[in-house]
Amino acid sequence: MADYKRTYESFWKTIIEDEKGNINKDQLMRELSDFKQLLDSIPHVYEEVTCHGVSKPFTDPKYVIETHRKAFINKGYALEDLKNMSVMAKHYSPFEKVVSLGAIEDLLK
Repeated sequence: MADYKRTYESFWKTIIEDEKGNINKDQLMRELSDFKQLLDSIPHVYEEVTCHGVSKPFTDPKYVIETHRKAFINKGYALEDLKNMSVMAKHYSPFEKVVSLGAIEDLLK
């Protein structure tokens, strides 16, 4: 059995057919309308979370997530990393620490 037939049998059939196997046209139109809404919306979300790296709705989700992770920095992790990289500054007050620009660049690569 082809994948689309298996998908229909396991997912869509109980949603759009009655007990006798008749297709409920109104329900089918509602499901197709919802699906169209997803197809129209997903590219906007993908573009936003990947800095315009992904826009196709059927892109492998693993790729979308990977692209998102490369495009954005987790502020909590970055702050913790910067704190761990900081050193006491000799020319500032004894309460201040600094991180070199080079160290920040290395962190963000």
